[in-house]
Amino acid sequence: CIKLPAEKPSLDLCEAAALLVNYGTAHLALTSRGGLQPGESVMVTAAAGGVGLATVELARKLGAGRIIAAAGSEAKLALARGKGADAGVVYSGLDGKAFRAALKEAAGKAGVDVVVDMAGGELLEPAVRSLNWNGRAVVVGFAAGGIPKIPANILLVKNVSLAGLFWGAHLIHDPKTLLNSATALVDMWSNGEIKPHVCEKVPLSRAHDAFDLLESRRSTGKVVVVPE
Repeated sequence: CIKLPAEKPSLDLCEAAALLVNYGTAHLALTSRGGLQPGESVMVTAAAGGVGLATVELARKLGAGRIIAAAGSEAKLALARGKGADAGVVYSGLDGKAFRAALKEAAGKAGVDVVVDMAGGELLEPAVRSLNWNGRAVVVGFAAGGIPKIPANILLVKNVSLAGLFWGAHLIHDPKTLLNSATALVDMWSNGEIKPHVCEKVPLSRAHDAFDLLESRRSTGKVVVVPE
């Protein structure tokens, strides 16, 4: 159980609802699984989603160098830039080869040290191919619908690693790490250092509208269902 600071009663409970899973996933992806070091570059797919925006914001706070956001539209990239992204790639309509070329242009000579991928589909393999020597890619989800298969020789030749992150499973296998991460995030939020993006607050009686926002990919950040 994590208690909110009693001396800060004005904290937005809708932001609280949008905090733990999104930022918890982003935090463990960058730290526990991605091993992000200050100054390293980060690339985030689905960067305007709940976990995506959290990853961009936390990467900046954790001292990342260049942060590259990849999203489905320029409007969504604008949100990611508002959270700290330095560059962006719109991947709608791009195949794997074109996406890799766009990543190379956005990353420049510095390349990419850590990839956090929420999209899957055709995007993960070119993202892994874009990693620097000793780079790390973390698989978080498959928003694009397809579950990709990564040729193992890419990992060998580039000397990179590919890891997965299932945030909820830490409750069973590593609750201490989960609690430490969650405590740190609540502290950051209550001190105004991070701010979850809530795009819509939907009354419980219209919960179906919340699902429609997600299914139609019109949502950004988090959709929160609230009591009447």
